[in-house]
Amino acid sequence: MSGQNKWLLTLLLLTLAPMAMPLWAEESSWSVDLDVTGGYDDNVGRSQFRRDIVGEYIGNLGAAVNYDFDLGATQALTARVLFESEHHAVMKPLERVSAGGELVYRWQGEFGFFEPFYQLTLRGQDDNIDVDQRDSTVVTLQAQRTQRLTDRWTYLVGLERKVADSDGSVFDLASSRVFGNLDYRIDADWISYGTLSYIDGQISSTAQNRFCNDLPATDIYPLVAVSDQIEPDQAFADMFCGSWLAYRLDAHTITATLGLNRSFADTYSFDLSVMTIRSEAKDDSAVEYDRQIVRASILMRF
Repeated sequence: MSGQNKWLLTLLLLTLAPMAMPLWAEESSWSVDLDVTGGYDDNVGRSQFRRDIVGEYIGNLGAAVNYDFDLGATQALTARVLFESEHHAVMKPLERVSAGGELVYRWQGEFGFFEPFYQLTLRGQDDNIDVDQRDSTVVTLQAQRTQRLTDRWTYLVGLERKVADSDGSVFDLASSRVFGNLDYRIDADWISYGTLSYIDGQISSTAQNRFCNDLPATDIYPLVAVSDQIEPDQAFADMFCGSWLAYRLDAHTITATLGLNRSFADTYSFDLSVMTIRSEAKDDSAVEYDRQIVRASILMRF
């Protein structure tokens, strides 16, 4: 990671450090979030060609220590320290351990059930992956607006900027996202939701450039032509025969998610979601990939 991003992450963590001060604790509250997720990603390498596509079962364990500051009836500040581990059934080189911090500021212009809420989030995270070239420092800035339409319907719209600085070159990624979400409260326990996002920015993709019999994969030339960074993909080369390359290119990406959430108490809930992703290179719409991710999560707060 670059020195600049190391300083950004360090500054964010130092900002969170005062959470331990007893004086502040008298006016604020602590909580801990736990997230246990199992899922299936049908294209973990974001590959275009069927021969290169690898489906993968993935498990995640996440934890966040939250410190809430009560700033009044219409605003609040939350500081969070984040930890996460990701485990793969097949692609062990992609396993990840992450740590970081987050600041969330929320406010409401006027107090009221149907008045909109606004939120600004700054997040810094250090991702340590078994393959060093994918190690990254990720900084995310997000703004969103949430409003209840009725006692059952709630919508959210937002903007996001994300920058990842990796130890390689292909995985240095920057993107901007606009997104919207619609919740429907079925009853006191069940919520269904849908999210649609448009992402403009850099993506990475993986492909074989030489097969196991040492013949070259000549059909990857269009992918090479639109890529601005190329390097050997250490993760896939460690797992499969042949020669594998990772590419970075500018793309348009659309994601759509449908989900269902069931709360069992104030402390935990179960969430099931299906996401579909489609990316197309800006310079050549024939360079594209599709991806579907299914996740089931148990969410807890203490």
